[in-house]
Amino acid sequence: MMARKWRMEEFQMLDFSSINLSEWHDEIQIRALEQIQTEMEESIEDHNEEFE
Repeated sequence: MMARKWRMEEFQMLDFSSINLSEWHDEIQIRALEQIQTEMEESIEDHNEEFE
């Protein structure tokens, strides 16, 4: 069974001040930092290869 989409009225009724999003936020932050680190490492490797 496929879930139905939220209607705008339902979404507007949510009280985001009572929803704890810290775990979700922490996960996104960790993934972003990992991606930044990977991209920086790849960029440094590419740069170093140019001078070999």
